[in-house]
Amino acid sequence: MPTDVTLMVETGGWGGIGHYTHCLCTALAQAGHDICLVTHTHRYALAGYDKTYPVMRVFRGDAFSLEWRRLLSAVKQTGATRIHFQSILSSRRDWMVFMAARLVRSPYARILTVHNVIPHAIRDGRVFYSKRLYRNCSGLILHSAKSLDTLKALMGPNFNVPCAVIPPGHYGLFTRQSGLSRSAALDTLDLPDHRYMIFFGAIRRYKGIDNLLAAVAGIRDWPDDLRVLVAGKPLDDAFEQELLRVCHEANLDEKVVLRFSYVPESHIAALFEIADAVLLPYRQIDQSGVLLAAMGAGKSVIATPVGAFPETITPDFGFLAPDATVRGLTEAITRAISQRHRWQTMGARAAALATSTYGWPAIASRTIQFYHRLHE
Repeated sequence: MPTDVTLMVETGGWGGIGHYTHCLCTALAQAGHDICLVTHTHRYALAGYDKTYPVMRVFRGDAFSLEWRRLLSAVKQTGATRIHFQSILSSRRDWMVFMAARLVRSPYARILTVHNVIPHAIRDGRVFYSKRLYRNCSGLILHSAKSLDTLKALMGPNFNVPCAVIPPGHYGLFTRQSGLSRSAALDTLDLPDHRYMIFFGAIRRYKGIDNLLAAVAGIRDWPDDLRVLVAGKPLDDAFEQELLRVCHEANLDEKVVLRFSYVPESHIAALFEIADAVLLPYRQIDQSGVLLAAMGAGKSVIATPVGAFPETITPDFGFLAPDATVRGLTEAITRAISQRHRWQTMGARAAALATSTYGWPAIASRTIQFYHRLHE
């Protein structure tokens, strides 16, 4: 029986956190660390990818107490010495389980990767629940110095849970497909042969797509061959209707293509293949997997200066807006369009930075060091 096993918990099994978790587990396994992923039974979207680590599909989304029993059973089966959470079961109730584990001095270290210090998915009481969850962890991993500052301000001067700042790695595994041509990618996506700036990801208000559309509508000298492609599933029907109305009223048919549906795993590489630049118009964010996906794909980016974006994006490969407003986005997009001749070179620099600074082997090494630090 291994004596140093980590159980990696990713409860959803899909989306950006699922991609992050797969890349991290792969790198940890390649570094010789004993790692086992625990994920969802039927929502696990990465089942078709080759694995160098075992996967236990246990979560069903049926009952909070049953889910925790299944998780603890997985801990017992694997002989895990630590549980590393990439996502949790219930934002409103998990903190009580974490607190109980701390009070009884559970032998299992409870590590949480804090992808966003204040989760976007919670509305009422999100600060209350988040603070109690963080206090009852054995250790926290954050993705940027900005996030650590936000956490310290939230928790106050007496907060003493060990923390590590470890950036996310790049997602070239998902965004680059060997041998995929641009024409084949366009056929896969059923798109006409234009040049594209893309927005990719779940459609949520905090991501600023409404500001993006307003900015595009206000740019008069728009290149005839350029389109903005918004690809992702709206999680709010009212917001979806609002975006459709903005496009109709601003007559954006010659500038914007809306693809309001979930982008399957098999189409992600095609989406990034046809992209000339990637748009990140967020109102707020700690760090974005889409940014690292763009870098891994070798694409330039246009982004607002929120969260870790100013720490990550350099003028070598990106255009930062002066602020997260419509005016700021308009300025950044206009500047980017005026420098279209640089986009390919900037993308190559993004890819080089992704490999050198955001490579998964180094991230796995830092993660293992943090694991060991918690057992000192």
